Amino acid sequence: MWEALQVLAIDVPANIFYNGLYGGLAWIWYELGIEVKDFAKQVELDNAHDEHVPNVAPSEGGFDEEETFDIGNVGDLADEGDTGGL
Repeated sequence: MWEALQVLAIDVPANIFYNGLYGGLAWIWYELGIEVKDFAKQVELDNAHDEHVPNVAPSEGGFDEEETFDIGNVGDLADEGDTGGL
């Protein structure tokens, strides 16, 4: 009878406490590992986006008015005394 009382009063609560503590800590460590892995992936993506500079083509019509372009017509050049090798 005393042995049954010891099992009910001491052993059962001790086993419940020990198994609950062990199972809870194992679960917390597992969940923490998942959170750390997700956080590391997000930090890696953020760092990659911060270092990336996109190559952007200039938009049409955004030229400065002072800018001149060569249209390839050399007959309009008027250098004094220079015939251009003709």
